[in-house]
Amino acid sequence: MATGAQQKAVRICAELLLRIVYHAITIKENWGIIMVGAANAQPTIGVSDLEKATAFYGGVLGLKVVSENPYEVVYQSGNGQLSVYKTEYAGTNKATYATWEVADIAAEAAGLKDKGVMFEQYDMPGVTRDGDIHTLGDSGEKAAWFTDPDGNILCLHELGK
Repeated sequence: MATGAQQKAVRICAELLLRIVYHAITIKENWGIIMVGAANAQPTIGVSDLEKATAFYGGVLGLKVVSENPYEVVYQSGNGQLSVYKTEYAGTNKATYATWEVADIAAEAAGLKDKGVMFEQYDMPGVTRDGDIHTLGDSGEKAAWFTDPDGNILCLHELGK
């Protein structure tokens, strides 16, 4: 037979469990459960020098700072975010880190070129190039690749018409 103290402890635990279950149900009903496919992806780019990265991403690209600390800066980019963080592995990825969908790739590329951005030139099957702008096959899609101060590859992209 349980003592009075044991019965009280069981009752308190049961009440706490009911509160936890109630809050879990409330959270699910009010906010839903976020699955990866419905969540925003955030490009996370390694840099060697946050000061240089801030000058590039904030100054040259014009992204607005959302938050920062001594190791990372998070920027607003359209409806999403992009973060840069300090790491010894900066610039080691040889693939595109982030792509911005733009309406007028030629104007965007010219604006960045005016700010000193150098564009990459790639020769790929089925791709033609007009200056810094690559046209991807017959789709009319266009891309222009450039790098940040650490050599991280970034891209402007215009959908085909």
